[in-house]
Amino acid sequence: MEYKVELTETLQRIIYVEADLEDNALVQVMQMYRDGEIILLSADFIDFELELLEDDTNVVLSFI
Repeated sequence: MEYKVELTETLQRIIYVEADLEDNALVQVMQMYRDGEIILLSADFIDFELELLEDDTNVVLSFI
């Protein structure tokens, strides 16, 4: 029998930036990410999740 299993990895890194407003800090980091200045690597790994899928929309079993 064949099973469909979805694997999701979570990568995370804290970025420090100087900005006058919180929103500007978010925009600045988003731009840095889009420009390829921030690239998350395997060292940034914090978690993974497995989900056994019944079909494209129904989750049968989830391991977090």
